[in-house]
Amino acid sequence: MIPKKTAKEYSDALYELSAELSEEKTFMTQLKLIKESFTENPEYQLLLSSPQIATSERQNAVEEIFGDTVHEYVLSFIQILISKRVIRSFDIIFECYEERYNKEHEIIKGTVKSAIELTESQKNELTEKISKKYNRKFDPEFIVDPSIIGGIILEINNRVIDGSLKGRVKDIKEVMLSE
Repeated sequence: MIPKKTAKEYSDALYELSAELSEEKTFMTQLKLIKESFTENPEYQLLLSSPQIATSERQNAVEEIFGDTVHEYVLSFIQILISKRVIRSFDIIFECYEERYNKEHEIIKGTVKSAIELTESQKNELTEKISKKYNRKFDPEFIVDPSIIGGIILEINNRVIDGSLKGRVKDIKEVMLSE
């Protein structure tokens, strides 16, 4: 694995190129596709980082897999990561690109945990309210966690807002035990 500083240098180089082409969102979407592909098939990254396979063969494999679905510069970027033997650090490079993209486009990411699946209407309303509160576009990940019993737990910018029934019961318990 490479240090985050090095990962940031790789991601910044790609981001600058995408900005010159006004393709930041396209690159972001395509990098996310590659990340998902690596997550679903961890053997891809192992194969692409294997020193037993010639670099050119690994680069050709990437072209066969992603050649028709990603921008030529995204493909070239992945091939560079292979030749520089840092493809195993793709996740951290992607994370750095995503951080930069979100910063440049005033997007905040967060997690919304609820005991049951929220309706699309509830998701949209919550997303809109949080976007207004932070004056940025809110990009949530919705998670169903039955253990919270009811309500929601919101995590944004390392801050947790616990509006769950489980959290309230815990608070009451702490008050009762402190008396």
